[in-house]
Amino acid sequence: MLANFIYFTVFIILAFVLSIAVKAITRGVEAKQVIKDEKNLELNKEKEETNTEVLVKKPFGEIKASPVGGFAPLHVSFTSSANTKNVYWDFNDGTTSEEVNPVHVFYEIGVYEVALTVTNRKGETFITTTEIEVKEGATLTLPNVFTPNNDRVNDYFVVKGSKIKEFNIKILTRSGKVIFESNDINQSWDGKDLSGNDMVTGNYVVIVIAKGNDGKQFEEKKIVNLIR
Repeated sequence: MLANFIYFTVFIILAFVLSIAVKAITRGVEAKQVIKDEKNLELNKEKEETNTEVLVKKPFGEIKASPVGGFAPLHVSFTSSANTKNVYWDFNDGTTSEEVNPVHVFYEIGVYEVALTVTNRKGETFITTTEIEVKEGATLTLPNVFTPNNDRVNDYFVVKGSKIKEFNIKILTRSGKVIFESNDINQSWDGKDLSGNDMVTGNYVVIVIAKGNDGKQFEEKKIVNLIR
């Protein structure tokens, strides 16, 4: 009888201890799960913050320009990738535009840093830049008077040009007779006809057809005044 009582008592104690142990293990597992959930929540929050920073730093409007370089005067078409019409272009040559996709002409030689300012619906401003290089193009200049009197001052009719690869000049009388012709831009006219005779004071017709290294075409026709 006593032995049965002892066994029963031991059984009750073991059951109580086992119940406490199960509860402790359960609480430990729940605590670990809470900590894991908190870490996952914090990690997700960091990811969201990181993604937000990337979106803020990413350019809001990129510039596409065509061409990005060439000879003056250079016509450039600009395109903005921004999904807004609130844009402001600064071409860095003293001119600006509020068109979304403007076309601009650069007349002077140089490198221009073109800036596009975009403002979104939240009032945030983003600036993107690109460079346009304008090179010197072909030029051609004809005088309108010269004095072939051998005083060493303006004695020759000289055509001035740069970056010219094709050239032809004809000088005619008012009646249409050719008195001078050359394919060399460096060959000047001394006021004589093809036979070497001095032409008299008066007006003569000059016709120049030329082409520059940049593909620019020149067709000039003007009157030159010869004074002796």
